[in-house]
Amino acid sequence: MNLKRHSAVSGSVSARRWTTGCAAVALSMGSAAAAPAEAAGPPPNAAPVAAVAEPFATPAKGDEPGEVKTPSSTGETPSPAAPDARSPAAHFSVVYKADIQGVASGGAKQGARYVDNLGVSADLDLDRLVGLQGATVRVVAMNNLGGLASDLTGAQLGVNNDEATDHRLRLTQAWVQESLASGKVSALAGFYDLVSEFEVADSAGLLMSPTFGTSAEFAASGPAGLPSFAETAFAVRLRVQPKETQYLQLALSNARASVFGDRAGPSFTFSDGVLFVAEAGYTGWGKIAAGVWSYSKRQPGVRTLQDGGAVQARVSRGIYALMEYALNAPMDDLRKVTLFAKLGLSDGRTTAFRGSWQAGVLVDHLFASRPESQLSMGVSEGRLSNGFRANARDQGLAGGASETVFEFTYSDRIAPHLSLQPDLQWIHNPSGDHGLKDALVLGLRTTIGF
Repeated sequence: MNLKRHSAVSGSVSARRWTTGCAAVALSMGSAAAAPAEAAGPPPNAAPVAAVAEPFATPAKGDEPGEVKTPSSTGETPSPAAPDARSPAAHFSVVYKADIQGVASGGAKQGARYVDNLGVSADLDLDRLVGLQGATVRVVAMNNLGGLASDLTGAQLGVNNDEATDHRLRLTQAWVQESLASGKVSALAGFYDLVSEFEVADSAGLLMSPTFGTSAEFAASGPAGLPSFAETAFAVRLRVQPKETQYLQLALSNARASVFGDRAGPSFTFSDGVLFVAEAGYTGWGKIAAGVWSYSKRQPGVRTLQDGGAVQARVSRGIYALMEYALNAPMDDLRKVTLFAKLGLSDGRTTAFRGSWQAGVLVDHLFASRPESQLSMGVSEGRLSNGFRANARDQGLAGGASETVFEFTYSDRIAPHLSLQPDLQWIHNPSGDHGLKDALVLGLRTTIGF
């Protein structure tokens, strides 16, 4: 995965047209969604990555100050979760989203791009369908079109979490999960989106910049990018939840992201090694979690020589931590405020980033008359690696130490099947290049679903 794999769109439009809505169509077949079985209690949910979900489902809310149960409303892939006995044993859905996003000033080039994301998913409870106790299946197919608004900014951090660089229909997820020990243990195997459960801060999920979902240094890792979103990989995952508020999860994934639908097809050889990820967390008063990740094989260093060769190969590895806390629990969740903070560090020798941090706030039910209204603000800083900065100096560029994204977004369901999300991002010091002016990025996300 390219670090900017989550951005948007192509074609130049005037700044006055960037706020024009994009048509979007979604069809949800079946009744309410049946989420795949998971360990007892709700596990972490996916936030950075846009795929298939129920964007018009009624959000679950926390009951006490500090309790964080705010799902993303951006139509992203839900993580495996505990089954609901009232939901159907088989659920099928189709979700289509469309964005217009462009650079109004600064950056590398002014203009706009369009991106869309079509996803089809199936969730099956094999216990209720064929009597395989505790077994669930999830299958997701995805197709993305459009250009890359991130290329207009000149920045390394992407601006849209629906962006994909390769436009084709793919089978992005196909896994089976077994729940054991009365739901305290679950095991999963198949093509699996790692970031649906690892390094997840639900309250950051409304923001469109992908860096709020997966930290910059982790997202840019891997021989073909991090196995997630439209480019996953075969993986196995074990989750243990001894108590409702405590969990430990481990995953081993093919290091090379590749799926059915890619030009070369999925990879089962593991010739590039494996990616190991582990995370432990506590969810008793919000959420606090920490994780580690490492690849088993060396990867080319980010530093390039004048003759085009790469510096010594290194093992790419890193750590991260995150925290969420709901400040209040108002009646009917009116103006419920949740804070989040994330920090990540890596070896800094195999990607453009050696670390990053994110912080922000989500306000649910902003207006009393609009229960689905949400407002979110966030800031993310990516610390550029020494090798990346040395490459910039070789090209005669004045390389800074970091680049920073400020984002402000609002989302609301304006009709029974229509939601709109205007978005504003300000990118300071794109790619650390002092020769580029700060970029102002305007966007609008449209989602229609049934």
